[in-house]
Amino acid sequence: MTDTQAQTKKKYRTYYDYATQKLVKKEYEEAIANYNKAIELIPDDETWYKERSYRFLGLTFYQKGEPDRAIEYYRKSLELIPDNPDVLYHVANAYIAKYKNETAIYYLNKSLELDQYSSHAYNSRGNAYLNKGLEDLAIADYTKAIELKYDNTKALNNRASLYLTRNEGYLAIEDLNKSIEIRSDYAGAYYNRGKALILVGKPDHAIDDYTKTIKLMPDYVDAYLERGIVYSKKGAFDPAISDFEKAIELAPDNWNGYNNRGIVYRITNKYDLAFADFNKAIELAPDNFKLYVNRGTVYSDTSEFDLAIADYNKALELCPDDPVAYYNRGITNGLKGELDAAYQDLTKAIDLYPDFVEAYAARGQIHKKRGELENAFEDSNRALELRKITAEAISAEPQFSA
Repeated sequence: MTDTQAQTKKKYRTYYDYATQKLVKKEYEEAIANYNKAIELIPDDETWYKERSYRFLGLTFYQKGEPDRAIEYYRKSLELIPDNPDVLYHVANAYIAKYKNETAIYYLNKSLELDQYSSHAYNSRGNAYLNKGLEDLAIADYTKAIELKYDNTKALNNRASLYLTRNEGYLAIEDLNKSIEIRSDYAGAYYNRGKALILVGKPDHAIDDYTKTIKLMPDYVDAYLERGIVYSKKGAFDPAISDFEKAIELAPDNWNGYNNRGIVYRITNKYDLAFADFNKAIELAPDNFKLYVNRGTVYSDTSEFDLAIADYNKALELCPDDPVAYYNRGITNGLKGELDAAYQDLTKAIDLYPDFVEAYAARGQIHKKRGELENAFEDSNRALELRKITAEAISAEPQFSA
């Protein structure tokens, strides 16, 4: 090796090492610049350094949130070493970020053919399956990931999140307990365990977990929203308002904080403040039908029935099959004395949700006002029967959100 070649080798290794340090520190522009400098100097026969430079350039762009550029460099890496399971895994993650789940599964299958013990590849394939709605396959892959690497907290948390969507709270808690035991500083695990504890009826323990989440990650907006919701349902309105205000401070363009605070203001009869919050939420999310339903309830509370009906109409324009909007419009029509319109809306609410207890009870009152006593008796009895045999799965009250 000549002196010139030795100097060149020292330079590109220096650029490569420096770029990798910058990547670890998430100083992405510096990392990109230095990987590119290394690549310019690396001779063609230095495959190891060139391949890794392309691979880590891909990782840098992926972490920057630019999956297309990441894929570009991962492919350059694969041109040099086609059967690298690690690069195949990374390129699959970039495709998942682009919602191209079939392509991601293709690359993950190739990665697993080369390395059948890759816990992380199974976890990522589980994510791709879940994105496609294939929940059983996702759980199978998360389970395999955990079998291969018991301390794979991402797989534990992913499986727990899926259990949460299935309302399987105790299974979620079991996974999250393991995750927290392995990694006690994992804010996401405490957050998800809080949600699971709500499912199994332990709101005070949920508050503790949301508080731990916030301690670990003080800007975790959803943790403030969820804790605020629990406080609200316990009637602790002052801490609820504080949590929603913190969520708004951290994410002023997130409509959930305004919606939730608006609900608490409505509960505490602070109608002007409730209107202001629902107006802001609608400004931020004008296509969210639930916000119009929520604001409509305040208009109804303040006897502004025409404005309430206008909001319910808008909600039904956006979501024609929402039983709650029909129910609330029916109630408002009844308050206006428009009994036929009220009857039609309450009947539609029942058609859409046959176990809607409140709708049967309200329609019974409409029958009574119209002198239809036999029908009134029938609806009232149906409401009583439903209260005995089923928990109300739908509420006409304004809905919190996170």
